[in-house]
Amino acid sequence: MAARDGGCVWPGCTAPPRWCDGAHIDPWSASQCTDIENGVLLCHFHHRRYDEDGWTLQMIDGVPWFTPPSHIDSTRRPRRGGRVKIPQH
Repeated sequence: MAARDGGCVWPGCTAPPRWCDGAHIDPWSASQCTDIENGVLLCHFHHRRYDEDGWTLQMIDGVPWFTPPSHIDSTRRPRRGGRVKIPQH
């Protein structure tokens, strides 16, 4: 996940991989699936926000999209997460 995500994938966060934990996209309690495809890196702060505030996460074409709970955004507009990839020459 460190190589793929490059650090916390929360929109706008710049925390490096060493400050992050793996977070389940689909909750373990629902899927009982722990693998790379069902995980992303989140820093400790954003991991708590994701787990406790009611955000949802969906991967679309390899890009994480975070949807806030209605008490944060009544429109529940998804926000693009992830890091900007710098092309390798």
